[in-house]
Amino acid sequence: MASSTSSRPGGSARGAGVPLEERQVEAARADPSTFYLYVVDNVALAMVGAGEIGVRMIPGQAVLAMMERTKPSVTYWPTLRVADYDQAERLPMR
Repeated sequence: MASSTSSRPGGSARGAGVPLEERQVEAARADPSTFYLYVVDNVALAMVGAGEIGVRMIPGQAVLAMMERTKPSVTYWPTLRVADYDQAERLPMR
């Protein structure tokens, strides 16, 4: 299982929230010895030559400790269908 995030677009995930899906949480709890969270840093910066991509591997026990310090929340990711997007009012930019 893998997840990534960044506190700043294209920058480091250091100190940022890490979104985990319910199935990832269940997998980490079921067998932390085989669960790892991979965090990829600086992708956008590296693409423009302003940094180097880095990957951090967080073991399951550390992920469990992170989850213990966290209040769970439910997030919905509905699909913005093409027709809904095309029919939405476009606001003028100043």
